[in-house]
Amino acid sequence: MSLLCLVPLSFAAGKGKGKSAKKATATEEVPFNSDIEKLPAKFFGNNLITVFTALAKNDGKYGKNEFETNEAFQERLRKLDTATLTGKLKYNSTVAFPLFTSFESSYDADNETMTISIPMTLIQDSDLHEAISYELPPGKGAYSYSSETVDGHAIEVFSTLSQTKKFTGSNAFGVKVKITGKIYDTFAVAVKNDNNLMKYGGKIKLSISMSPEEARDAKASGNILLVGELLHPYVGKGTYHSTATIDSPIETLDRIRYVAMKLTDIWYYSIKNGEIFNKEEIKYDGEYESEPEE
Repeated sequence: MSLLCLVPLSFAAGKGKGKSAKKATATEEVPFNSDIEKLPAKFFGNNLITVFTALAKNDGKYGKNEFETNEAFQERLRKLDTATLTGKLKYNSTVAFPLFTSFESSYDADNETMTISIPMTLIQDSDLHEAISYELPPGKGAYSYSSETVDGHAIEVFSTLSQTKKFTGSNAFGVKVKITGKIYDTFAVAVKNDNNLMKYGGKIKLSISMSPEEARDAKASGNILLVGELLHPYVGKGTYHSTATIDSPIETLDRIRYVAMKLTDIWYYSIKNGEIFNKEEIKYDGEYESEPEE
């Protein structure tokens, strides 16, 4: 049973308590070298918040205006590719974002296989959703429904509980309850989708061969690194809101900032010493075998 909140979730009446998640050390942004065989210890890669902020400053320049021909627009985007974004990072640089949110890992000792599951969420931004949705030939989608478009998805990289507040809510029958309101600020990578990514539905799954000794180290210090290229239209914003109920008197608002990315590789590595356990290449060839003629 839903509740009618007597105080808006924006918490305009005053500040609440905030709790920060772990943040990367602030350094100059540089292109990522995807050819290296070992990362530095405690590697933090590119800072997604810094990259988003730099991209968002020029957000109004990424679209085609009504006085611009398509040819002129494409030429402007080509010039933007080599422009400096922030630090030594250019728009066409390779970037690498480590996860500061959870992913699942499980080890099968009999088959010496580590399975990694990275959750994905639907993009809450209509323009960005349309830009990176992926068209598939009939019958080639990852799902059973008839649509030929795979929805845009994102991987959450960093999330902070920014504000909490207690207030009273009531339902249509006048039942009142104390509600805890929470506001989160989340930064995510919006990925260009492909059937290779979406064959597992709402998760990306990786299977990695490793010995029990390697797996023990990986479980203790392993992390995920998202490697790829920035993708036009670069940024987006969205919100996700869940309302409180009598049985669950918690209301949340998630303010999400997206950086669009063509994901080329997913690395599994050790935060402790920089050892790279696995590099998984993501292919976007868009080519499917034609059905045999009867």
